Amino acid sequence: DNCEQAQYLASLLAKHEDCIRVVRPVTLNIVNFRLEPDQLDRSDESLVDAFNNDLLADMQLSGVAVASTTHLYGRLHIRVCIISHRSTLQDFDIFVDKLLALSRARLETLHQ
Repeated sequence: DNCEQAQYLASLLAKHEDCIRVVRPVTLNIVNFRLEPDQLDRSDESLVDAFNNDLLADMQLSGVAVASTTHLYGRLHIRVCIISHRSTLQDFDIFVDKLLALSRARLETLHQ
């Protein structure tokens, strides 16, 4: 179930490919991704890394999910490892909705 849920999460994130890069393939129960919103200077990799790290902290503080980070290809990515037998597809809908809301809020504070 967790492997199928990882595919579902990756598909939800992929709907936002204009600002979210999912590391493919997703072969097991782990999804790695990073947000690269247009509002940030994407050529400044350290800025994008810091944005993702801060966004992950926001997510953890919200209580919605506890994800982690990893470095892939020299860049920081958010890492979701799905291991609970209680996880439902609705949990991932909530995760993505909250992630996007927190991202928008963080971007607004950057441009004030």
